[in-house]
Amino acid sequence: MPLGDKASLTLGGDARFVDKQFLSIDNRPGLTENGYWLGNLYAQVDMGQFYLRAMVKNVGNTLYKTDGQEFSSVGNIQTVYYGDPRTWNVTVGVKF
Repeated sequence: MPLGDKASLTLGGDARFVDKQFLSIDNRPGLTENGYWLGNLYAQVDMGQFYLRAMVKNVGNTLYKTDGQEFSSVGNIQTVYYGDPRTWNVTVGVKF
């Protein structure tokens, strides 16, 4: 979208769905993820060769598991690892 004669605004986003899955290599019943949605949004203002971009990842602050392990040699301890919570960043850049 134009912002006057020398600037423009770009808005964007994406979403993805990950279905139910096992997290361990041997498909242990306790090490599963039930499925989740993730969404990201961004806005960028371009001013000639300069730009300012802001982005939010995991907009819904979804809690989701990405991996799991079972340590059967240590009392069958099960461990899961979680994905990133909501994060944001701002970038200032120059195109050349």
